[in-house]
Amino acid sequence: MVLDAQAATRPMLACSYSTVDPATNNLFLYICPRDVEGITGVLLIIAGALMLTGPVGVLVGTVLAIGVVIGRWIMTNNDGSISLIVPPGVWQTLSGWFYYGTGQYVLVNGNPCQVYYENYGWFQGCQLSDTFNWVAVNFDGRLEPVVIGGGNNAYSRAQACNPDCGWYGWTGHGGFLTQRPTLASDVNGELNAIGVGSGGNLREAYQSSRGSSYWYGWYTLGCCFTGHVAMDRNADGRLEAVVRNGNGYIDQFYETSQNGLWNGYGHLMCCFASSPTIESNTDGRLEVFAIDNYKNLFHVWQTAPNGGWSSLSYLGCCLIGNPQASRFADGSLAVFGIGTDRNLYYMRQTSPGGGWTGWTGLGGGGNLMSDPVARLNVDGRLEVFVIDSNNHLRDVWENSPNGSWSWGDLGCCVKGNPDVQMNVNGKLEAFAVGMDNALYHKWQNGPGQGPWGGWAALGGVVTVTP
Repeated sequence: MVLDAQAATRPMLACSYSTVDPATNNLFLYICPRDVEGITGVLLIIAGALMLTGPVGVLVGTVLAIGVVIGRWIMTNNDGSISLIVPPGVWQTLSGWFYYGTGQYVLVNGNPCQVYYENYGWFQGCQLSDTFNWVAVNFDGRLEPVVIGGGNNAYSRAQACNPDCGWYGWTGHGGFLTQRPTLASDVNGELNAIGVGSGGNLREAYQSSRGSSYWYGWYTLGCCFTGHVAMDRNADGRLEAVVRNGNGYIDQFYETSQNGLWNGYGHLMCCFASSPTIESNTDGRLEVFAIDNYKNLFHVWQTAPNGGWSSLSYLGCCLIGNPQASRFADGSLAVFGIGTDRNLYYMRQTSPGGGWTGWTGLGGGGNLMSDPVARLNVDGRLEVFVIDSNNHLRDVWENSPNGSWSWGDLGCCVKGNPDVQMNVNGKLEAFAVGMDNALYHKWQNGPGQGPWGGWAALGGVVTVTP
């Protein structure tokens, strides 16, 4: 086996997932075809299972070898995906150092999603996507918020290393942007940023190398656009971006090859008032959602991975603002949005890649103002964050995966749209702009656990609220 420790620190997971069966306490691991076929030379970590990826045959052989050694039940499915069932006696006690042939050792602590790499620290493998809103995750797990400051330029501030060791100062990247950029990680781990700039021009920049504070760009991809960009990765690793143009069309852009140049494809669907949101199904097919002028939610989806698109399909009414697509722990997609009554609603697929339920209301007090953002906790429970009219950051979480929901209040006083990412130690961290236009953040007390700490200032002067 060969371990690329640098690559291993940021697992490139797109649609794999894990969950624990409450009846048996078995850990179920699903590696989707997109991850099986699309990842080469990267250590794939799903809930504490260590599997070295390479070509598909090598991956399957490695997984089977590990299964034989530690007694896991493994099934290679007809669609090319891999399923594993790990008994509690295995995953709860999977602790100790494992040698991978290049002088690197790996320690698994028996807690799903947490793995320690020698000389690198703790990392988690339950971040199911390398696409973000305005807070990015670098290849080595360091969080990096990107906001618009003076001169309508992009500024970022990155963690210096693993959590609890401080932050670098603010770095300017230029851009002349009128909307905050959206970020995504390329297959080589470099961050890409795309945002709407002056004159409605869609502009793109990217890290000169993974983890670098220096960005190349900004390059104009086309005109004339408004709102926020949404990005995700195709099954073959190419990034795809969708954005609303001035006439209400949702337009599509994509990399012509992995880490390659961008190409505009044209109109994807019409006619919409919201910015789009995009998420990938477990089989790698992308799905795009947007709200039209009459508060109706529509979606289109790729009919095959990397392929063409379906016709427009209606999902329901009545939402305001911008929707947020996410994924439950079982792999089924979900869309969250704010209703006309200012409460939080969602609908979800009945099974991964399947049909859709109706709306489920989560409440919220009737005063929710921001777009929602949804993130999975390390234990597979989804948590949604939204700012209310009192400038409090509110959160609502599943009490267990696919279970009931509970509301909390993370405090005052912030505005705009928040963003949340998971630290390498498994703790969610929330970011929002304060009433003084500085950036603030707070984080969970433990992986998937409250209470949350108070707001801590990251400073800066944000001139365009996310």
